[in-house]
Amino acid sequence: MTLDEVLRQPEQAQRSIIRDSVGQWFLHGDFALIEGFAEEARTRKLRTSSGLWIIGLLYGGIDQVADYKSVRSDPEWDRLESVGRRWLRAYPKSPTAKIAYAAILQNRAWFYRGGGYASAVSDAQFAAFHRQIDKAREYQLSTREVAKVDPDWYLELLATCRLERHSDRAKFERTFREAVRVFPDFYPLYFEAMTYYLPKWRGSIGELEHFARGVMQGRDRRTGHMLYARIYWYASESQFKDAIFVTSAAHWDAMREGFETIVRDLPDAWNIKNYARFACLVGDQGTTRDAFDRIQEPVKEAWESTEQYRQCEHFAGRSST
Repeated sequence: MTLDEVLRQPEQAQRSIIRDSVGQWFLHGDFALIEGFAEEARTRKLRTSSGLWIIGLLYGGIDQVADYKSVRSDPEWDRLESVGRRWLRAYPKSPTAKIAYAAILQNRAWFYRGGGYASAVSDAQFAAFHRQIDKAREYQLSTREVAKVDPDWYLELLATCRLERHSDRAKFERTFREAVRVFPDFYPLYFEAMTYYLPKWRGSIGELEHFARGVMQGRDRRTGHMLYARIYWYASESQFKDAIFVTSAAHWDAMREGFETIVRDLPDAWNIKNYARFACLVGDQGTTRDAFDRIQEPVKEAWESTEQYRQCEHFAGRSST
C-alpha cells in the first residue's frame, strides 16, 4: 500500500497502518520499504487528515516494537540493536536508520529504569538508566550532520536533554529554539518541550503556561493560537486527562480560537470531535453544540467512554435518544 492509499483511510486507520507496517518491516529487515516511506514523508511533509506528521508515525512504529513494557530482557534488546545495526550497514547515509537506532538506545534506558514513580526506582536502576541515556545522547550527537535533516533527530535529542541526570535547562531551551527555527511547524517538538515543563519533570503549572503563551505570542495570531490549542490538547492526553481545565492553567478562550483554526484547515472528524470534547469539559455549551453540528459520524476513540460521549451529546442538546 502506498502512502497516498494509506492517507485515504480514516484517521485512526492511517495511524495504525503506518506504525504497524514500519514495525513489522523493521523486524523482518525490510529496510528498503521503510526508507521509501520515510523519504516520501519527509520530502512531501506528509500529514494525516487530522494534521499528524507521517514521519513521526513512522518512528512510532519503531517505538512500538522497541517498547520497554514488552521487550523484557537484555538479549531481546541486543537483538533489536542488532537489527538496527544491520539497517545502518545497509544504508550508512540514512537519517532514518540513525534516528531509529538512537530511539532503540533511548527506549532501552526505560527497560533498566521501569515506568514507576521515581521513589520506587532503586539507585542501581537509575544508574543503569542514566548510563543508557548518555549512550543514546552520544550516538545522537555523532549523527548530527546526516540526521538533522529530519525533525525527529531534534525530537530525540530534546528527549535525552530532558532525561539526563543533570538536565541543563539552558541547553534544552537552546536546542528547542534551534529545532523550531529549522522545523517551525513540527508539532512534536512543542509537545516534547511541554513535557519538559510538566511538574513531574523539570517545571511547574505556571512554567508550562508561560511556555505555551510564549509559543503563541511568538507566531502570527492564527498559528500561535493553533499551537497553543495543540500543546494543551497533548498535555491533556499525556498528563491532565479530563481535568485539563481544573489542574492546569489552560485558557479556553485561546484554545477555542486555536481549535477554530484547526477544524477550519483540517475538518477531519477526529479534530472536530476533540473540539467538541474540550468545549464540553469546560462547560461551553454553545461551542459544544456548534461542534456537534459539524460531526457527521461519531469517532469513539476521541472520547474517554461512550457515557462521556452521550453526556456531551446531551449537553449540546443533540441527543439522539
